[in-house]
Amino acid sequence: MKTQKLLPQVMGLTIVVLSLTGCSRVSTEPIATPTPNLPTATAVPPTATLPPPTATSLPPTPTPAPPTAPPLPPTGTAVPPTTTAKTRGSLQPLHFETCRALADALEQTLGIEMILAEAPFEDILREQSGTGCQITAGGTGLDFENLGVIDHALREMLPAQGWQEDISFAADGPGSMFAGFRRANQLCLLAVSSGPAEEQLCANDEPFATCWQNLTPRQQRYTITLNCVQDTSSPTEPAASLNTNPEANANSGVSINSFTAEVTDNVNGGKIVAFHWDTSGATSVRIFNGATFTRFGTWWTDLPPDGTLVAEITDTMRQNPRMDLFATDAQGNEVSQGISIEMPCEIEDLFRGNNIPPGTICPAVALETVAAEQRFENGFMIWLQDLDGGTILVFYNEGRTDSFADTWQAGQPESDPNITPPGGLYQPMRGFGKVWRENNLRDSLGWAVEEEQNFYGKWQRDNSPSPAADHACLVNRDLQLICIAGPISGGRWEFRQTPD
Repeated sequence: MKTQKLLPQVMGLTIVVLSLTGCSRVSTEPIATPTPNLPTATAVPPTATLPPPTATSLPPTPTPAPPTAPPLPPTGTAVPPTTTAKTRGSLQPLHFETCRALADALEQTLGIEMILAEAPFEDILREQSGTGCQITAGGTGLDFENLGVIDHALREMLPAQGWQEDISFAADGPGSMFAGFRRANQLCLLAVSSGPAEEQLCANDEPFATCWQNLTPRQQRYTITLNCVQDTSSPTEPAASLNTNPEANANSGVSINSFTAEVTDNVNGGKIVAFHWDTSGATSVRIFNGATFTRFGTWWTDLPPDGTLVAEITDTMRQNPRMDLFATDAQGNEVSQGISIEMPCEIEDLFRGNNIPPGTICPAVALETVAAEQRFENGFMIWLQDLDGGTILVFYNEGRTDSFADTWQAGQPESDPNITPPGGLYQPMRGFGKVWRENNLRDSLGWAVEEEQNFYGKWQRDNSPSPAADHACLVNRDLQLICIAGPISGGRWEFRQTPD
C-alpha cells in the first residue's frame, strides 16, 4: 500500500544517499564489515543540410599535426572505495559477489554503466542501521523513455533475481518512486528519481509536471540507486552469496554440473538454441537471454533443476551473445555459469570486421557521406552531411566530444564581421562558425588554425539501445580512424589502428 506518511522519511533518506559525493568503480576487493560513509555517485541538436563547404588552400603556416587524445580508460576499471568513520549497526553490505552480480544485472537491464560503493543504510521500519552496498546509475531522457519504463524493468529484474517486494516501503512522489525488496535476511531499497539536469531549468515555484513537460530529453535527468544490506543479527537466515565460479561455492549446497547450448539456423531467420543443464542442490533455475534486440533483457524463469529449453532467437544485439544460467537452492544460495552462443551480427563492422569480441554490441548500417574537417587550437571539427540531416562533431584535445545539429543554411551570414582573429588564425565559417559562436566554443576550442577542408567520410556507430552505451567510429581526411566511446555528445574519443 502506498503511504504518504512514509514518503517524506523515505525520500529524505534517499536525498541524503544521493547527495554524497565522489564515486568509485566496482571494487575488486570483497566488501568488508561495516566501513561506511563511503562516497557514492551524485546525483546533450537536429536539421537542415549544409551545402558542402568550399575547399580552399591551406594557410602558409604549416598544417599542425592531428590533435591527440588520451587513451580511453579500460572498461570496468576498478577503483577500491575509500573508507571513513564506521557506522554502528547490525546491517552490513551484501557479500561482494552478490553485490557485483546485482550491479551486472542492473547494467544488463538498463544498458548503462553502474557505480558501486558502500554507503550508510537505515531501515526506518525496523529501526536498524548500518552500511549498505550501493549501486548507482544516472542517465537522461535520451537513455530512458520515462520513469515508468525504468520502474517496470526493475520490478521484473529483481524478482527474477529472487527478490520479493516488501510493500511496506512503497512510496511515490512527483518524479520519483521508492520500493523495498527482501531475500532471506537481505534488504534492498530502490530509489528512482527524475528532474532537470540543471536547477535553473525550472523556476522555484514551478510545478514539477509543468517543468518536466517543457524539458528536452537532454535536459531530463534520471538517477537510479539500489542500496542493499544483510542483517547479521539473523544468523538463521543465511545471506545468499552468488558466485560465478561453481567450485568456489561448493559448500553452499548448490552447483552447476553442466550448461551447454546447441545452435541451429532457423528457416525463418535467426537461430534456434537448445539449452541443456544439470545442477545439484538447486530448487530453481533461470536463464538470461543476452541476445535480445529489445531495450531490456529477457529472462526464462521457473525452470527445473535439470532440463532442456528450446528457444527461438530472431536476431541479436550482440556478436556471439552470452547466455547465463542461475541456479538457486532453498536457502537462497546461488551460483551462475555463462556461455557464448554462435550468432554473428547481421551487419558487418566496417572498421573492425566480423572479428569483434563476443558480446560486443552489433553495429548499425555504415554511412559514407560528404564531409569537411577544420582544425583548431584545442581540437578539431568534422561535419557529416548525411548523419541525422547534417551533424557537426567536435573533438577536444583532452579527449571529450560534442555534437551539434548543422542548422546553417545558404543565405545566412557566413561569418561575424565583428570578430577579428589573431594573426595566422581563422574565424570558422558557415556551419562550423555558427556552432562555434552560438555555443561559446572559442574558450574551449580556440581559434581555427586552418580553413575547412572537404573530404569523403565514413561513419558507423553501434546499434545500441542506449545512447550512453554508444560506440562510434569514423575516418577523417587523413584516413585516420577515430572512435568515440559513449554518446557522441559527452563521450570520449581516441585514434585507433585500422584493421589489417
